Amino acid sequence: MSANWHIGMEVECIDDEGFRPFIRQGEKYTVTAVVPWHGYFKGVMCSFQAIELAETYNPSDEMDPDAPRGFASLRFRPVQKRSTSIEAFNKILLNPRIPIREDA
Repeated sequence: MSANWHIGMEVECIDDEGFRPFIRQGEKYTVTAVVPWHGYFKGVMCSFQAIELAETYNPSDEMDPDAPRGFASLRFRPVQKRSTSIEAFNKILLNPRIPIREDA
């Protein structure tokens, strides 16, 4: 997944394999640093962004002292802000006799 990673961005973990003490799948985190990196991810050499997170310990790679601290951005997705309103559902709850439009 490609994203414009930036400091302050809210992300959700989608892959915690091997990092369970530090990150958990489904949890949300805030990015505090972004570093371009070319290295191994799950045994495959690739280019990605390494990101540090505010809410957890950011481990270093003991096998590669040049690697940045943090996690491969491939383990996260940007949190999508809700763009739809639930106001129609609130109105139905308050007054269930309001007719529902077919074209909505």
